[in-house]
Amino acid sequence: MMIWKNGGGMINFNNDFTFKNATISHNSAFNGGGIFYGIVAASSVTFGPTCTLNNNTAKHYGGAVFQSPALVSDQWMQNATFENNSAFYAGSNAAWYTRPSPDFCVDCLFDINNETRYDYGYGYDNGNGFATTPTTASFGNQSCPSHVYVSGDEFKIEVLLKDYFGNLVKGPLLFAQKFSVKIDVDPSGSNCSLNGT
Repeated sequence: MMIWKNGGGMINFNNDFTFKNATISHNSAFNGGGIFYGIVAASSVTFGPTCTLNNNTAKHYGGAVFQSPALVSDQWMQNATFENNSAFYAGSNAAWYTRPSPDFCVDCLFDINNETRYDYGYGYDNGNGFATTPTTASFGNQSCPSHVYVSGDEFKIEVLLKDYFGNLVKGPLLFAQKFSVKIDVDPSGSNCSLNGT
């Protein structure tokens, strides 16, 4: 099976298309196993009144669909059925780089089985199979540490990464990429913040 860099079934940047009763199935890519929608200029793509996206896989983000943050219109699909799609990093059905447009699909069915997918080592997403790249970092089961004694002993500060939807980032992405987090503490020691890179 050929694995495309982006958009295993379709990639669109600047074109106007209308697809009716389309089926996008059994495709694979790094981002957007089924469709990579990366708009850089005014264009219009519409899928509907019915379409099916099934059995698509992304090595990184968006098993069925990956959308860029610069969409001209938030809604471009209707009456679509998403079934049996998967993504190793995040977003089995749909993923966005940072700013999501979860209303991209009107009257759509998003079939997802998180328990089965996580057993096979797939990534994170919400109940509809939506995710973004990591956007925030927060402390785990503790507040900002007021002080840390540096000695020869090991110490741990738990930091959690989340995406725009509040999904906890987990799975293969954490092993494949490095995330640096800096703790900034004000001079009084009463406030601190996390800054991730």
